[in-house]
Amino acid sequence: MKKIGIIVFWFGKFPWYHNFFIDSCRRNKDIDFLFFTDNFNQQKKDLNIEQIPFSINEFNKLATSKLGFKVNVLNGLKICDLRPAFGLIFEDFLEEYDFWGYSDTDIIFGNLSSFLDKETLNNYDFISVRDDYPSGYFALFKNNLKMKFLFQKSKDYKQLFLRGINTLFEECGGAYNEVCSGVNILDSSCKYETLHHILERNKSNVKSLFEFYCIEGNVGDISVNQDKIIFNDKFEIMMYHLTSYKSNIFSIIPKRLLKPPFRISKYTFHKLNFISRSIHQMRNLKINFKRYLIFQIAMSSKLNFECNVSGFRGVFEKKYVYMDEIIFFKNIDNRVCLFYKSKLFVLKSILIFKQYILFIEEKVIIQFTGSNSLFFISEIGRKKKYALAEL
Repeated sequence: MKKIGIIVFWFGKFPWYHNFFIDSCRRNKDIDFLFFTDNFNQQKKDLNIEQIPFSINEFNKLATSKLGFKVNVLNGLKICDLRPAFGLIFEDFLEEYDFWGYSDTDIIFGNLSSFLDKETLNNYDFISVRDDYPSGYFALFKNNLKMKFLFQKSKDYKQLFLRGINTLFEECGGAYNEVCSGVNILDSSCKYETLHHILERNKSNVKSLFEFYCIEGNVGDISVNQDKIIFNDKFEIMMYHLTSYKSNIFSIIPKRLLKPPFRISKYTFHKLNFISRSIHQMRNLKINFKRYLIFQIAMSSKLNFECNVSGFRGVFEKKYVYMDEIIFFKNIDNRVCLFYKSKLFVLKSILIFKQYILFIEEKVIIQFTGSNSLFFISEIGRKKKYALAEL
């Protein structure tokens, strides 16, 4: 089996899902994980997980020396832009590996070797666990000179690495709606060249695998066993990405690490014994009742009323973005209106849940978290974060 080294980083306090991620790494004994962190714990030693004391400042120094220009990232999110350059930046740590990759930590792995088998590794230079664009949360590169310097084929890589904000260079630059609907990244509205552009332009020379190996969203029916993860009691999957679960307003965060076997439903983690299943069912009843109050009663009754414009002074004349979507608010005849997908909609407040604003036509609620961001929350509780647009 070819040796695989996966680079992981985290700075600051570990989130609740950290132990689930680490426990799933331990079960993949054939894969090495190089964990760069300033939250170093020497108490636990794992044969395939190497904890490397590291800070953002140390990353900047290392990246500067390897890339040949001054790198000054301010947070872990921005480091994600530089992931396609990890083969060069971390080359001294990757010498013994045939493949290198990167991973987020909001992931629970199944059996990686079932998917990254000898035949697959022999046939491909790059492996994505999504079938539509390069998966930034987990991807694999062959450890050779071609792939080490592949990122430099983007004419924009240097300016994107130097920008203060995250640009999604390791994926498709935010053109998700387009590429997911079948638009070729080279024909998309993305204004700069990302890893996706590079792979598409060089597909005759770089053999890439884009495969649907990962499950995301609050889908439920995820069974985590000792040696694999099964979706819908039928399909083995490579990993479950917790990106939607962790931000869902209805999700219940487990208070402790659960060892396999356990099950992940739409909003809960639970063991398979009678008591755990009973608690899970009671929690689901409460969640479904709250969803009914908001999305059925409030959206269709006299419990909603037009928003007070005076409470929205801070959001007018500002643009907010989510991926490639842009929205903004307008005061029209003392009504709070939202410009969304080239149309204007009147927003409503909820009498019983004053922290939420109703966007009835799209059947979502809007939650403001300050002047710089807001959330669209769907009927299943999924959050879409819109951030204040960069001027």
